[in-house]
Order: sequence, then C-alpha cells, then structure tokens
Amino acid sequence: MGTPEGGTAHCNSPAYADGYVFDATSYHTRGGCAVALQPTATGLEAELAWESSKLNCEHGGYLIIDGYLYMNQGVGWSCLELKTGEQRWSGRGPGKGSIIYADGMLYCLGEKGKMGLVEASPEEFKLVSMFDLPMGEGPCWTHPVIAGGKLYLRWSDNLYVYDIKK
Repeated sequence: MGTPEGGTAHCNSPAYADGYVFDATSYHTRGGCAVALQPTATGLEAELAWESSKLNCEHGGYLIIDGYLYMNQGVGWSCLELKTGEQRWSGRGPGKGSIIYADGMLYCLGEKGKMGLVEASPEEFKLVSMFDLPMGEGPCWTHPVIAGGKLYLRWSDNLYVYDIKK
C-alpha cells in the first residue's frame, strides 16, 4: 500500500523554533519547507515561509540551532537559514546518516559506520574529526545518543560508548 507521496518514508518529525516549523522528507520526492506561525486572537495563523524540492533528508533527522538548520542531504551535510531556506554551507563528512548536538558540535553518524564531529557554525563546514566504528554489519541507521557526558553509538549488535566530557 503506497502513500499519497508515492511510498516515501516520512522518518523525521517536524521541528519548531523561533516561530517556525520545519519539515522535510526524502528520496527526492517532496523536499522540505518552513512555515511561519503567528499568534492571533483566535489561535495561530500559518504562512509558508519557503519550500525547496531539492532537500533530501532521509532517516537521519535535522536540528535547529540558533536559527539555522543542520541536516543530512543524501551523502553530505548542510546548514540552512531557518527563516529563508538559504544554504550557508555543505560538506561530505561521514556520509549519509543521523545527527545530534552537544556543546557547539554536531555529532554525525554515517550509515557506513563513520562518526564525524562538525562545528555547529553557519559560517563554514568545519569537520573537526572523523573515525570508523570498530565493527558492525549492514547499514548503521541508529541515532547517536548523548547522556552524562558520554556518546552512545549502536551498530548492529554492538554498542560503543565514548567519553566526550570536556
């Protein structure tokens, strides 16, 4: 059974910040958009701020930090302005995957088991470091987790824990 979008997976949840809701889908079918929300006497008024059919955020999600979207775009990573959709930068890093944020850094986990650390700055793509996870089978589609100063990464039956305290 297909969806009205032609069977596209909608793996990401919408994100809200600064009066805007952003949502993106994947597999080059719909792209993404931001909607501006304005309070009214009877509730909220929504107005499309921008949309782009070029966005290709698959299962890895996106983050909004200080008015900027950080997301995976197929094989690379990008930063866009939330209010306008203007792309600030793009870069490859660890390849297609998922993302989490802590202490000014984007922790980007690629589906082939590469872990990348990228500065969360709209100025430029700055890959700080990257390494391969020791082992795993199949695609690494899990999302990184940060708790108590530790980074948790799961790949197939393996769980890796890294101390990332400053």
